Amino acid sequence: MGSTTADDPAIDYLRRARELAPDIAAAADEIECRRELPEAVVDALVERGLFRLLLPRSLGGAELLPTDFVPVIEEIAKADARRRGASTKPRAAR
Repeated sequence: MGSTTADDPAIDYLRRARELAPDIAAAADEIECRRELPEAVVDALVERGLFRLLLPRSLGGAELLPTDFVPVIEEIAKADARRRGASTKPRAAR
C-alpha cells in the first residue's frame, strides 16, 4: 500500500473489507442469480464507507490513493471469487 503507519486509513478500510467478506461470500449465489448486489450487502458497503474510497475528504470520502484503493477492492472481489471457486469446475477449451 502507499503508506503503512499505524493510523493509516487504508489499513482500516482493508480491515473493513475483510470483515465484510463472509457476508459477500454468503450472498454469492444470490448475486449470481440476480446479477446485482443484495440490499443487505449494499447497506453494509455503505455503512463501512466503501463506496467513498476515492472521494475527496472535503466531500466526506476517504481520499485513498489508487495504490491503497486497489487492495481494498481486491479484498471485496476475492470474497465472491472464493465462494465461486469452491463450486465451479474449470471449463474445457472450445
